[in-house]
Amino acid sequence: HKTHMVVLEYESHDPELSQEVLAALIAAGRDAHLRVHVSPASKEFFAKQSDLFLTQLTQLEDKLNAFKNEEGIGDLAQQRDLHLARIGVLQEEASKTEPSLQSTLAELATRETALEEMPELVVLEETEGMPAVPEDNMREQLYQLEIREKELLARYQPEHFLIQQVQDQIQMAREVLELQEHKTQTTRGINDTRQTMELAIFERQAVAAGLKAQIASLNQQIASARSEVESLNRTDVAIARQTRNIDVAANNYLTHVSKLEQARIDEAAGF
Repeated sequence: HKTHMVVLEYESHDPELSQEVLAALIAAGRDAHLRVHVSPASKEFFAKQSDLFLTQLTQLEDKLNAFKNEEGIGDLAQQRDLHLARIGVLQEEASKTEPSLQSTLAELATRETALEEMPELVVLEETEGMPAVPEDNMREQLYQLEIREKELLARYQPEHFLIQQVQDQIQMAREVLELQEHKTQTTRGINDTRQTMELAIFERQAVAAGLKAQIASLNQQIASARSEVESLNRTDVAIARQTRNIDVAANNYLTHVSKLEQARIDEAAGF
């Protein structure tokens, strides 16, 4: 049951007759099997189909090999692991750089706020009264007017208009001198502290610009590595499809080779 074996038995009074009956029955069964299962052109058909599938298999294998050479593919899994490891390193470096950038920006904002409150010019020196040379000249003029007053008093009465004129000049000189003595002279200059702050801000701005450029470069490299991984994944799928086609062609080829061999056996056995 469920095999290709058939057991025949025949009994008669003559052994030779039994043998002839069984031989005839086997020959009839063989002819029936040949009519049902074997085509006269089976051998030639399977030979042609085997050659066809072998050609198809060879073409598919050559196509896959050319595709790998064109894409520069070695070990896809190893290349993908290398890119993923590189992405991890770049992301870690970016995560370390980002806090430095935020700290630099915060420091820069603090310094810029402080700079807004600093005047560009500061008082370098304050002097009460007039400078020495103008003050001396003013006192000399007052002294000369006082001498002139005394000379006129020696010659004229106090009510004389010349005396009155000189006294008026003396009064005016004294008022001007007194006013100048209470005047404060201020010397202003560049605020060194502000300059130092500006230099520090320029330095922090340069550092921040460098960190931003570094992060941008890292992000670009991460995006490039991810693109490479995506390309490898697409290549992996393409190879899998071509490999599947090769497997189908190889299976068809082996199947027809097997059937060709069976056809040869059947032919040799007289089926």
